[in-house]
Amino acid sequence: MKARPSELPRVDRFWGDRLWGRLLFSPSRQHISCAKKRLELPVGSGSVELWLEESGPQGAQPALVVLRLLGARGRAEIATLDPIRYLPTLSSVISTVNTPGFGGARGHCTLSRYFAGIGAAYDVIATRFPGAAIWVHGKSIGGLGALYLAATRSPKAIIVRNVVDVSGIRHGWGGSCGRSFPKRLTRGAGPRSRAVQRCSWFQSMIGWLSRRFSRRSLTPIVVGQAHSK
Repeated sequence: MKARPSELPRVDRFWGDRLWGRLLFSPSRQHISCAKKRLELPVGSGSVELWLEESGPQGAQPALVVLRLLGARGRAEIATLDPIRYLPTLSSVISTVNTPGFGGARGHCTLSRYFAGIGAAYDVIATRFPGAAIWVHGKSIGGLGALYLAATRSPKAIIVRNVVDVSGIRHGWGGSCGRSFPKRLTRGAGPRSRAVQRCSWFQSMIGWLSRRFSRRSLTPIVVGQAHSK
């Protein structure tokens, strides 16, 4: 599957695409057994995995599909049913992504492959479940991925938890969009997150997201802190 042109800010030469991947992610490839359905999508010279799990009444077409983007170490095989476990009467599917470098997803974990991979995952979900509402749920660095999909695709809503540099995004966006984010959401951010916030590429990414959102209607956003997998 060919990824859409992203228009993302170029990764600066000093860091390099793969080095940024090493800074932001801690991939693992050990086999993890699970009962979920696996779907592998080719993306460029690598691939992403989607692990699908159904919830609610069986046999009906799902009314809701949640695309989950995990944090720096997260693995889709052991991800929980958040947030659809709180909607037990709704026929729904949760689809969690392993980006390149995680599990059986082929290729090295780089920044460009991450964004290409989650974009491809969203496009496949939208095609596979044409009548369902799509939510994107992102945690930590996955929260930045959720914001990227809200800026480049059309999810019904996004949920971001412990997103990297929420305060920077809040002040960068301003207006009603900026006021959607609590000021203290970044409390407890680790040294890695604070280092990433100071880097020029990350600040360029925030500016790029701000410009994208200024040209389209705002996707409903839910923010919060959580420690679920």
